[in-house]
Amino acid sequence: MMIEHQDGNSVERQGNFRFLLAKLHLDSLMDKTSVKAIRSALEELPKGSGAYNEAFEMAMKRVETQAPGHRALAKQALAWIVCAKRPLNTLELQHALAVEACHTRFEQEALPDIEIMVSVCAGLIVMDKKSQFVRPVHYTTQQYFAETRTAWFPEAEVDITNKSFGILSSNTQPRNGEIMLVRLGRCQTTSHDSWHSLRISTLRIK
Repeated sequence: MMIEHQDGNSVERQGNFRFLLAKLHLDSLMDKTSVKAIRSALEELPKGSGAYNEAFEMAMKRVETQAPGHRALAKQALAWIVCAKRPLNTLELQHALAVEACHTRFEQEALPDIEIMVSVCAGLIVMDKKSQFVRPVHYTTQQYFAETRTAWFPEAEVDITNKSFGILSSNTQPRNGEIMLVRLGRCQTTSHDSWHSLRISTLRIK
């Protein structure tokens, strides 16, 4: 029975892998405007054991070729999702992207649209409408970014630390939305002792 169960899980996982790869492949064809362009793109689709990493890399290259505003939004969203120590919900992610580094306030009008945020990430993230969490599309996506995030997001940890610092070091009482940003201080990935000391002492002041 144990073997049958394991085999069933293996088959399900293989099916999920194929579905993910098919989705990434379809996403890569979205901007093609002729039969010839589609055919050429199909011939260049990654195959073999490295197909997933190549597909993720192709998706990131599509992110990079977007208009500057969309590219910046996508890379900021991906950086927060990939670097956070726990899953982020939509409101937390919106607030994280709305506040400016080392600032202690954000404007409500600066909150990015969550659907636009997901759409500009080239299929690499999904939003669970029931739980409202935003996460990588698959665990292999998280694994890919664990190996490549310093290349794609070299300033991510600095940005996350600076934004968290701005809110946690404020002497003013956080407004409703900014409470989300205080919570985000727990999600950042910087492990330096100075950051932890700052976070603890700031929370004690409050």
